[in-house]
Amino acid sequence: MTNRDAALAMDAARMRLNHDRGYLQAILWAMRLVAAEGIGTMAMSKDAVVYYDPEAVLAWPLEARVLVLYHELGHWMREHYERLGELPSEALAQIAADLELQQDLEEEVNRDRNLEWPPQGYIVPGKPPFESLPRGLLAEEYYRMLEQEQKQQSGGQGQKGGGGKPQRQEGQGGGQVQDNQGQPAPHGSVADGRWKPWEQPDHPEGKTDAQARLIRRKLAQDIRDHAERESARSGIGSVPAWMKRWAEMQLNPKVPWQKVLDRWVRQAIGHALGFSDYDFRMPNRRAALSGLILPGLVKPVPRIAVVLDVSGSMRDRQVGRGLTEIGGLLKAMGAMEGVWVLATDAEAHTCQRVFNPRRVEVVGGGGTILESGIARAMKLRPRPGIVIVISDCHNYWEEAKPARVSVVVVRVGTGDPPAWADKVIDVDETGVGEYAGVWVR
Repeated sequence: MTNRDAALAMDAARMRLNHDRGYLQAILWAMRLVAAEGIGTMAMSKDAVVYYDPEAVLAWPLEARVLVLYHELGHWMREHYERLGELPSEALAQIAADLELQQDLEEEVNRDRNLEWPPQGYIVPGKPPFESLPRGLLAEEYYRMLEQEQKQQSGGQGQKGGGGKPQRQEGQGGGQVQDNQGQPAPHGSVADGRWKPWEQPDHPEGKTDAQARLIRRKLAQDIRDHAERESARSGIGSVPAWMKRWAEMQLNPKVPWQKVLDRWVRQAIGHALGFSDYDFRMPNRRAALSGLILPGLVKPVPRIAVVLDVSGSMRDRQVGRGLTEIGGLLKAMGAMEGVWVLATDAEAHTCQRVFNPRRVEVVGGGGTILESGIARAMKLRPRPGIVIVISDCHNYWEEAKPARVSVVVVRVGTGDPPAWADKVIDVDETGVGEYAGVWVR
């Protein structure tokens, strides 16, 4: 067997995948295939160059080569190299990326006779050695869980099942976990964002970021078109559900609502005398005696009031989700002054200055007149610069907007927001949300 035989074997895998999933041709024919002796597997770089070990791929049947190639494309489509590239542990990042991807691949393989699931070398949550991990999470979430388990086990007898260093199983299509010495097995930079030794220094020219964006958009359009044709013809689609969700995100990108809310909250930062920063809006009074105008020391003070809908139509999950996100935003801003929270149904029952969303007293359960909470918030001193209303919006809104305040409505339900709101931010309450703006499960 020669390297030419291995190249033909890889071309056969690409042709087979193109035949079975023609909607992937935008990336299948854009990527480069490069032989890399000694890596023991197939691995993809973050700029769409696929490296393969000639000896390894010749030992695999065609079905295994197709699936491993499909696996690498899944990492590239989900942009794991961007999402996980800054995480401290390269090994855990690789495992977390595989856990997210391969649970979808397993479900797909079980339904598709054209793909053969390799019996060894692949990992999925809920099965050994990761039986303690739930299914349906993102790679970032799996990473945090693995990192926590690794910390808990670091003082024990080493890594065990469910921890951060599973042992690699040798077999067809294997090599994506770890070797028997506990070291990271060969894996391309597409999964964790770190360039690998075989990708340097003679790394062939791959796709630039701009080219990759164009390929992804063409790929997403092909996926959606194929899914629509299949649905119109037979009523049964052949495109995997995760891939259709990915295509919709590429063609109709959403700005994470947390970032939108963050921008509005930052507009409400006022200043008071303090010792954090300098600002000419509050001149140094002592320097004025010398005839000079110098900036005074100030500190940021959040002028934010949250009107929390606690009426009978609001569920605990809706209330908790909004408060948790606002608490996270304030923590990220370094706000130490707390925020005013007004629990409101037909009236404002409580008006608390809280530093932790868990301290909020949720009192209510009646009808909904949220303007009463906004009116109560406007009596606070200093006057808030922004009022955030967290509600399912099943409310009879008044026609006139409250004066001299920006109102941002965080809608966690299906009601109609007020027409006069400065900003309406929809929060998907089904549990599907944007993580870092790149992937949706």
